[in-house]
Amino acid sequence: MEQSAAQALSFVVRIWRQSGPTDCECRGWIEHVQTGRRTPFSGLDQLRYLIADAVGSPVYPARSWGQRLRRWRSFVAEWFSDEQEGEA
Repeated sequence: MEQSAAQALSFVVRIWRQSGPTDCECRGWIEHVQTGRRTPFSGLDQLRYLIADAVGSPVYPARSWGQRLRRWRSFVAEWFSDEQEGEA
């Protein structure tokens, strides 16, 4: 991942469960701290797409939450390792 300058992105996320006619659904909003832009979402997959869009990362289909978590950890580790290399 190439960057001209290290930049941190911060988000505030509020999630709640809303009961529907057939089951419960996660809803909420995500606010990008730097811009103050708040976007509502319906479902955790939509939240994932909103964050990926904000950081400029493609979203790949995943089969399980474990795979999603491993992919996210890998992305975060790469992000911070690139940031530290730029400081050296």
